[in-house]
Amino acid sequence: MLRRKEGDHRGVLCVTDAFDGPRGDGPSGYLHPEEAGYLAGLRYPKRRGDYLIGRYVGKRAVAALVGEPDPAGFRIDRGVFGHPVVRGTARAGVQVSITHNGPAAAAVAFDEAHPMGVDLEQIDESRLPTLLRQLSGDERALVDQLGLPLLEAAVRLWSARESLTKAMRTGLTVPMPLLEVSAAVATVGCVRFEFRNFFQFAAMTVRIGAYCLALALPRYTRLDPLTLPAGTLGSPAEVRLG
Repeated sequence: MLRRKEGDHRGVLCVTDAFDGPRGDGPSGYLHPEEAGYLAGLRYPKRRGDYLIGRYVGKRAVAALVGEPDPAGFRIDRGVFGHPVVRGTARAGVQVSITHNGPAAAAVAFDEAHPMGVDLEQIDESRLPTLLRQLSGDERALVDQLGLPLLEAAVRLWSARESLTKAMRTGLTVPMPLLEVSAAVATVGCVRFEFRNFFQFAAMTVRIGAYCLALALPRYTRLDPLTLPAGTLGSPAEVRLG
């Protein structure tokens, strides 16, 4: 459960690296007509693939949260900063955060009164020099103290930052120093990060196979880390967070 002193909130997380859904623009697809029209305007295969897998996990998460039987009956639009905006569901006040990385994707659907953001990053050795250059001195000390392989720890911290920008709906349009992490606490399978300048948020990170999943949420929300998926990715699956 997403537990807070003033009351609980609901959320659904969907994650996969085995996209096997129907074609989004096919007769049995899951895209709303306006989404199918947007897809038709995308020229490059990678853009089309990213859009399809993103909408697939996003719609699965939203449909599971609101009990919507027909994913094609509502749409996920793009906001002015490129962030997803849910429209047309039977229950108002629901939003979604979407992330994709190669063949993998994740989405979290949530009550808009309780903002959240999700990010999924591949743990790739070639990225380590770039990731380390982005760390402040204090962040590098935190990474070194986590007791994890340096690459995994650095990817977790970077993914926590990205999930924060998605919860705030800014994306990476803010200066990197503003996203500095101020604290990191490791528990079994999970590292929780807090932020120096956005202290109202925290991010929980878990490793899933060759990926790191980060979930940003209000700092004082209590979520059992064991609720989050672990192990390996596979066929799309929803995890109820509350």
